[in-house]
Amino acid sequence: MLKSVFLRRILALVVTTVILFSVLTSVLYFVISRGIYSDMKAQELEPKAEAIGNFVLMYQNGELPFQYFAQLISAGPSAWDAWVFVLDGKGQILVQTEIPASVDPSKSFIAGIASKTSQVLSGEKVEFTGSVQNSKFGMMIVGIPVIENDIVVGAVFLAKPLVEINAGVNSLSGALLLSTCICLLLMILPIIYAGNRLMIPLKQTRDVALAMANGNFSVRANVSGKGEIAELAASFNLLGERLEKTIADLVLEKNRLIRVLNGLAEGIIAVDIHCNVTHANPALWKLIHYHKLGQSYSEVNHDNERSLMIRPKDPQFIRQQLISDESVWDDFRNVILTSIPITRDMNHQESIIRVIITPVEDETGKTVGAVGLFKDITEAEILEQTRKDYVANVSHELRTPLTAMRGLIEPLSDGLVKTEEDKKRYYGIILRETLRLSRLIEDMLELSRLQAGKISIESKPFLVQEVVEDVIDKYQRTANDKDITLSMSDNFQSLPVAMGNADRIEQVLIILIDNALKFTQSGGKISIDASLDKTSNPSKVYISVNDTGTGIEPEKVSKVFERFFKADQARYGTAGTGLGLSIAKEILHAMGEDISVASSIGKGANFTFSLSLKK
Repeated sequence: MLKSVFLRRILALVVTTVILFSVLTSVLYFVISRGIYSDMKAQELEPKAEAIGNFVLMYQNGELPFQYFAQLISAGPSAWDAWVFVLDGKGQILVQTEIPASVDPSKSFIAGIASKTSQVLSGEKVEFTGSVQNSKFGMMIVGIPVIENDIVVGAVFLAKPLVEINAGVNSLSGALLLSTCICLLLMILPIIYAGNRLMIPLKQTRDVALAMANGNFSVRANVSGKGEIAELAASFNLLGERLEKTIADLVLEKNRLIRVLNGLAEGIIAVDIHCNVTHANPALWKLIHYHKLGQSYSEVNHDNERSLMIRPKDPQFIRQQLISDESVWDDFRNVILTSIPITRDMNHQESIIRVIITPVEDETGKTVGAVGLFKDITEAEILEQTRKDYVANVSHELRTPLTAMRGLIEPLSDGLVKTEEDKKRYYGIILRETLRLSRLIEDMLELSRLQAGKISIESKPFLVQEVVEDVIDKYQRTANDKDITLSMSDNFQSLPVAMGNADRIEQVLIILIDNALKFTQSGGKISIDASLDKTSNPSKVYISVNDTGTGIEPEKVSKVFERFFKADQARYGTAGTGLGLSIAKEILHAMGEDISVASSIGKGANFTFSLSLKK
């Protein structure tokens, strides 16, 4: 029943108040009532003392015999309700009330009366408390002078034991304490009842507060009733409504932020002030872990993807497995300590990952953590290097014919070439270099337009055999001059109609045959073959150009389709812009086709590209 701390405190407060009130009242009553009661008794004794004083005058005037006077005075306390002491004008006791046996008769004079005798004999009335020698009781003493014709002829002292006074005061104090205890007992039950009634809405409000603390903002407190408790319940309800809205807004913003972070292609790691990981997005796994496995994100199935999405939330896994380079975590700590961003490049497997770490500050500007952005810049670095190589190659390719032309034009301009035959030879070389420069510029422009997607290639049905035959006719004489056999297989006769751009396919074949003629020595062979894909319903035809030339070194096979790639001219004695195969590859890609090469040193090369068949 008294499990409530609040109720126990109220009950303890009420009980303490009642007890304190009773004690203070009793003490004050005991102190004040004793003086009041003593004054009342003194006022009662004073008329009796005056009556005895009249008897003393009658005795001194001879109107009352001493024996009768003495018997009248010494009758005992019961006669005068006090002890009586009669003194003459010299302060000697004439007669006194019989003193109890417990008091020594030889010392029966009340202590204090002697000190007040002279004062009374001087004509003053006195009231004071004293005691009888060898008595444990105090006395209330009243002294009056006996005056005759304005002359003090004696004194009368009445002494009443304080036992009666104390008994009266103590009985009233006991009654007061008893009434206080009865009042306290009668108040306990109403206090408990009222406290329980008071605790019901408070407990309900407490339960609502605990529910809100646990995240349930839909509960509401009972606002029925009046007073501060109802206002408190209403305040909690208002607090719950606003917290519910605020939390909902925060959750919405958090979900948006998580969506944004998870949707970024760059990896994100957030750490707190102790450098503990608080968040990492899935892109971090895709960026780091797949590189470790030698896989791309597209090569991982969806089941693995779902399991991988959970792993970045494991801080230990991130620190120990995903990013084990301690220098990265040292950078995080330095950013937290100095609040200065850090940018660094991290070599990971064959990739280059740029790490940008920035501090996170709270509303007071204090650094409370850091965020790291991990971005794969491998492709950008490759593109930058390709751009540099492209500029260098273009500069080199342009400088070579221009240098040759300048070397020929200067002697002609200076008149150093005298004969017409030499001039004609110089003009011929200048023309060839000019044509070579023109081809280089045209090839560069063609490749740039293809890579930028600015050339629209229209696809139409055509016969592959006709295109191949036209190309062979164009290069047959050149092949014969070099003593090279140029032929096509009989498979072209049975090929179905293909889809594509015949002019562009012819351009690809010209590039491949021209390339084969450059690297095939006298007595060699160049053959063009065709084959359908090995399915029940073929949709592709594969055209291959085979030669018996010098072949391509294994480490250079993967680079033959790069811009400006050329074989060693000093070794093979060949020349060219190095853009032909790149143009062929871009043409085929624009038509949705592909091209590949297979070669080995001394065994020639085989270039194969695909064409779609008409459905």
